[in-house]
Amino acid sequence: MFGRSMKSGLTVFAGAAAIALIGSAAPEASAQITATRPTLVLLACKNPGSQQDVAKTPVLKNTTGTAIPKGYTIGWSASDGDSGFVKLDADLAPNAEIRGMGKAGNAYTCGSSFATRPDLVIKSASFQSASSASFELANLDPFASAPKSIARVEVVSCNNNQVLSYAETWGVEVAKGQSVPLTLSFAPTSGKRYLRVIADAKANVSERLESNNIWSTQNSCLY
Repeated sequence: MFGRSMKSGLTVFAGAAAIALIGSAAPEASAQITATRPTLVLLACKNPGSQQDVAKTPVLKNTTGTAIPKGYTIGWSASDGDSGFVKLDADLAPNAEIRGMGKAGNAYTCGSSFATRPDLVIKSASFQSASSASFELANLDPFASAPKSIARVEVVSCNNNQVLSYAETWGVEVAKGQSVPLTLSFAPTSGKRYLRVIADAKANVSERLESNNIWSTQNSCLY
């Protein structure tokens, strides 16, 4: 869990929904978690009808109504058995087109799609008091909703990085491209400490990125 990379920062999120499970998650929370299968998003593909004696150049169109972010890989397949992939080097705007590249072939039809998964992160986090913290659990992927997962708040000692107190949420769903404000209460502690918040703390959700789940205020010991 702690092999994941950290995000540092501190902002206050107001109006958070209250959830308070002190010490550890209730047994029911784990039972509610489900593994994530890839979400398949269909796009348009057409034969441009031009001379394709040297290479097939199918036209792939973003018909989702949402920009497809840079780094996503779009696949296509043709009725003559040919197929290929295009990795986006820039965002593909709604209704924008890109061309694939395949074997020579004029008489074919084609289809295109891409597979994606949710991407859970902590967008903001802050102490509300010595015994509570608020944070924003977000799903950055605009196409795949995240099933129920458990987020964890840890109060960590500035002196030796030991966890002094912690609390966990029940299973929380996050819709595609949305965020959920949450507040957790935990046993109060003393001494200098910082806040660490972990999205998908039980690692039950298969995500598009697994390296961005931890938010830490280690560089800003407030108490």
